[in-house]
Amino acid sequence: MRTMNLATDCVALSKITKYILDIKNIYETLDINSSNDLRNNRIAQLAVTQSITNIYETKKHIQNSTIETLVYFNGIILKTARHISSHDYEQVDFEIIFKLVKRLLNPNCKNEIQSFIENNKYKK
Repeated sequence: MRTMNLATDCVALSKITKYILDIKNIYETLDINSSNDLRNNRIAQLAVTQSITNIYETKKHIQNSTIETLVYFNGIILKTARHISSHDYEQVDFEIIFKLVKRLLNPNCKNEIQSFIENNKYKK
């Protein structure tokens, strides 16, 4: 079993910030500005839902005590979106996915995660 500590949490959170940046780049490159844009672009759908799955799976490797300190990020319901995108793909509600991504792209999310990393990356 893998030992979890603040240093490993920071590594996982760094990965999450990269996935969030990937989503931002997808939205910018493919000009996704609404849930309809997402609904009508298969490449964006695949890329965004995979990134959400990656964020969800990475989040599972972070200590609960760390997640609980990330109030904004913790409030984003990744599990539901991951489940929708992984199991109900033909029935995906892209309004839900679009709203979730909007929260991930909110500067509060990025700032909260980056602040945690900066304050804890050298702690065990």
